[in-house]
Amino acid sequence: MSYFDHIHAHNNSTLSIFRPFYLAKQRVGWIPDDFGAQLAAWAEGFDIDATRVTLSARLNSFVDRSAAIEAPLNALASDGTIRGWRGEAYPVMANWGDMPLMQIERAACSKLGIRTWGVYLNGIVRRDDGMHMRVAYRAKDKPTFPGMLDNMVAGGQPVGISPGENLIKECAGEAGLPTEIATQARPVSIISYFQQTLGGVKPN
Repeated sequence: MSYFDHIHAHNNSTLSIFRPFYLAKQRVGWIPDDFGAQLAAWAEGFDIDATRVTLSARLNSFVDRSAAIEAPLNALASDGTIRGWRGEAYPVMANWGDMPLMQIERAACSKLGIRTWGVYLNGIVRRDDGMHMRVAYRAKDKPTFPGMLDNMVAGGQPVGISPGENLIKECAGEAGLPTEIATQARPVSIISYFQQTLGGVKPN
């Protein structure tokens, strides 16, 4: 599989089977039609029609929205619709740098088509024979991509901390790198993709 094959595989979405998800008059996600039908069971929290799914305008604060969506997501996790519950809260916002409109469980992000962010660190080593890159193996008991190659350090961006703070946390947890080394990391670029999966869509 070539490098470009991977790029195409991560940009494969067909949005005709999704409805835009709106929150506070902003589109924040894409919801599969069948999942939108399931959310209709919580009519007090969602306004659903043929063209969109909207979190009720009656919910007008971060706290109220976060609390209102928690019950349906927990119920849908209990019945197996949402898999891989992590107990990690992710921010919901239309664009990076916006104030989060609410927070949701990480495992539900693709079901709602919520854009997520993350930090990815590559470790470069210069030797006499040229430049080398440190590559990690994922643990074999990981719920996603067990035992496969990975960045030296990588982690999703949770609510409430900055990317720099997140990178320091992930460096310590995943690679045993102390803060004084982690803070030497330098931002290089941003990579985005829009991937359709069995669980929904990832506009990450």
